[in-house]
Amino acid sequence: MYSFKFKNGDVLELKGIKHAAFASQETHCYEASVYFNGKIIGWVNNDGYGGSDTFNAKEPFKENNTTWNLLESRIAEEHPKYFMEWDKSWNKMTLEIWCCDQVNKFLATKDFNRYMKSKVVFIKPDEPKAIRYFSFKGVRSITKQHIDHIKSKYPTYQILNDMPKAEALDLWVSCNA
Repeated sequence: MYSFKFKNGDVLELKGIKHAAFASQETHCYEASVYFNGKIIGWVNNDGYGGSDTFNAKEPFKENNTTWNLLESRIAEEHPKYFMEWDKSWNKMTLEIWCCDQVNKFLATKDFNRYMKSKVVFIKPDEPKAIRYFSFKGVRSITKQHIDHIKSKYPTYQILNDMPKAEALDLWVSCNA
């Protein structure tokens, strides 16, 4: 889920993401393991104070962080560019931005799972970019009966709980971006 596949089939992954919301000020305070083709090559972290990510290479990749530098140039070449809203520019992907995107996906998935378990989550047709939800007093886990009740009352609503998980998650992420 938190991976990028290069054109030649190589795979870069972020695994074991740990996020500390209380310590996240300017940036995400997190740490994660970095895998390349299924093997751990090091760890990436950020202290949450607005500074850059730090990569600590695992032996034998330590020498001058050559693996990290190689991945940095490959991801800039092969990953689609990303859009910066504040200055309306398209930019080449960096490994640091890619890691931040993976942490954002991780956090969005966590929120998504929490909401989908205990609420009926929907999108109104007149507000296609807004996630809304119904909760039921005293209910910890939503059942098909809860979903069907909302569907019968509001047939035009797009109910995320009633969609394939991947499709619903994509909508959740796009609305919360």
